[in-house]
Amino acid sequence: MKIFFEKIPLPPDAKSDRKPEATDDERRNRVIAKNEARRQTIGNLRVSAWAIMIGVMIVLWPWLNRS
Repeated sequence: MKIFFEKIPLPPDAKSDRKPEATDDERRNRVIAKNEARRQTIGNLRVSAWAIMIGVMIVLWPWLNRS
């Protein structure tokens, strides 16, 4: 009885598991994407900080101005 998860050998002309080396444009695009992701994260944190500050001010304003 054969095991279902047995690795099936590839024919000799099949592509190898190795990825081809990235070109300069692909490397450049990866660096740009990484920088954009970092900028987006920083922007999201900045917006969140402002939202938290405004929320705290809205909640505390009536309490601080009570008579």
